[in-house]
Amino acid sequence: MRRIAQLSGILLLAVVLTSCASYPKNLIRTGAVIETTAVILTDTGALFDRLHSEGKITDSEYKAWAEFVPKAQVGLNAARTAWDVLRKNPSVESPKLQEIFDIVQGLATEGARFYEDAVNRLY
Repeated sequence: MRRIAQLSGILLLAVVLTSCASYPKNLIRTGAVIETTAVILTDTGALFDRLHSEGKITDSEYKAWAEFVPKAQVGLNAARTAWDVLRKNPSVESPKLQEIFDIVQGLATEGARFYEDAVNRLY
């Protein structure tokens, strides 16, 4: 739950600050959101693996996670690549940062559902 709260806080803060911050600050914040999302998804994967091996998550529940992982990897890799292009080419319009943020936010939201489900199985 702490990770979900952390991610939600970061995402909300990024949305609020992105609307009134400069391009370099938005770039830094967007990069931080990408990396935080990656860490949380990695932690979720480790938790799903453990709970599945302990029989606390069914094969079908694990399959849903396993089907999400490639989508998340592709999305995060695309976001990282686009972010890097924007970092190297600051003349590119800032709205592209919002597009990257939206992709990552969607992945984070979906990943948070998996994480919350897994955490609830711990108790």
